[in-house]
Amino acid sequence: MMNDLLLALPLGIVVLMGCCVLVLDVFSKVEDTRYLGYLTAAGMLISVSLCYMFWGVEDSGFVTTYFSGMMAMGRFELLACALLALFGFFVALLASEQAHAEGYSNGEFYALLNFAVFGMMILVTASHLVTLFLGLEIMSIAVYVLAAIKRRSPYAVEAGMKYFILGAFATGLLVYGMAFLYGETAALDLNGIRTQLSSGEASGYLSLALLLLTAGFGFKIALVPFHMWTPDVYEGAPPPVTTLMATGVKAAAVLVFAKFYVLALPNAVLGDLSEPFVDVLGVLAILTMTFGNLVALSQRNLKRMLAYSSVAHAGYLLLGILAAHVGGTVNPAGLAPVLFYLFVYGIANIAAFGVIVFITTGRSEDVTHAHVSGLGRTHPLVALALAAAMFSLAGIPPMAGFFGKLTLFREVLVMDSDRFLWLVIIAVLNSVVSVYYYLKVVVHLYMREGAVESPALRSRTLIAAFVITLLLTIQVGVFPGRYLKMAGDAVRDLATTMIRPTQTAEARSVSGDEARVHDVLRVADTER
Repeated sequence: MMNDLLLALPLGIVVLMGCCVLVLDVFSKVEDTRYLGYLTAAGMLISVSLCYMFWGVEDSGFVTTYFSGMMAMGRFELLACALLALFGFFVALLASEQAHAEGYSNGEFYALLNFAVFGMMILVTASHLVTLFLGLEIMSIAVYVLAAIKRRSPYAVEAGMKYFILGAFATGLLVYGMAFLYGETAALDLNGIRTQLSSGEASGYLSLALLLLTAGFGFKIALVPFHMWTPDVYEGAPPPVTTLMATGVKAAAVLVFAKFYVLALPNAVLGDLSEPFVDVLGVLAILTMTFGNLVALSQRNLKRMLAYSSVAHAGYLLLGILAAHVGGTVNPAGLAPVLFYLFVYGIANIAAFGVIVFITTGRSEDVTHAHVSGLGRTHPLVALALAAAMFSLAGIPPMAGFFGKLTLFREVLVMDSDRFLWLVIIAVLNSVVSVYYYLKVVVHLYMREGAVESPALRSRTLIAAFVITLLLTIQVGVFPGRYLKMAGDAVRDLATTMIRPTQTAEARSVSGDEARVHDVLRVADTER
């Protein structure tokens, strides 16, 4: 039990910090509550540090009856939790200044931020459908409220309502999918589902379960045609909350989607359904990346542009999931580029939304190209951070996004070049299209006169966020080897971490069968 509690510390620190800021806000007599944001950021850093400490622990995993079969904590989960906590750290930095200026800097906001990250961590460590659903609901309910936390803004209230209604519908699809999957396999843990599907023929329940689960996960990831909430919610929610949705929520949803289909429903166990299912995922990837990029071309509002950009990147990430799904459970190498891509994509989005936080604090909620025009002269640091983010999202070297796309597309071809070559070609063409609307922002930064007066950059937390994201974008782009190695080490241990409980159960079953055989023989000898 103590071993389980120790490995759960990265999650425990986050939820305890959420309770702490809630209590401090009640008993605090200080009007300036920005310190709650600093405490939240500190808690996230502690969680990242704990994940780093446990990274070198051999044979890490939950082993007691309390956690066994419900959660897993190997290197993949540690890296995923560290990534989510890092995103939470940046969101807390971005929110501390704007939340104070806009009047929603209170204990509830930072508590919900902590609980949302806690739900994401449960989601990525889940190895049981009940735990997966629990983490999904903790994350979703917290983000629903955060989207509408700015109660005086009609845009935020509209965003919260739309996200809640559509999110509840998507959750219902997931629950129905889980129910039909249970009806097919009579198992709720990922290992049991895979084992049952491997031992028999699939019925119609499995096809329906795959359809419902893909639709439910597609909503959380913002795959076309389940993306309809994305532009309105991204535009209406406060920028720090939008940052959390674009980075943490998307990363958690992508990772649990990948983990579920790679470990519980790999290509090898779907039988006759494998070919149609892979084709459906391929079509979804094409629709998502193409629609997102084409609609983003005509957007003048930066929030909506980044929303459709997020949709397009979901299509790229789906290629990595597809490759890992086809690769099977023995070596889910396709997930390493997905992890790396989520990291570089998240850092670029934090920088981009950080600029939106800078522009909108105490001002209009609408952010267009005119609001960033001329920032290269008036605020060089802000302009440089946004330009680096745009180059990274476009995949232009030497920024980190270039290696993110390169490793992702290369891994897809390595898995099955004959089958996925056309998918990679379409993805590359979409990346070329996206260069237009990303570079359009850079043109306004340095080649257009400022039509709107920019505020002064006085927030130290914003300056810190700009500097850190800028340095990370350049450093990862120039020296990506260490980060790619960490991602590779994480997915290399994923299969063994998840399969270990099943192997133990099988061993116990064999031992039990042998014991019963010995008992029968002993009784027969006695009768003789």
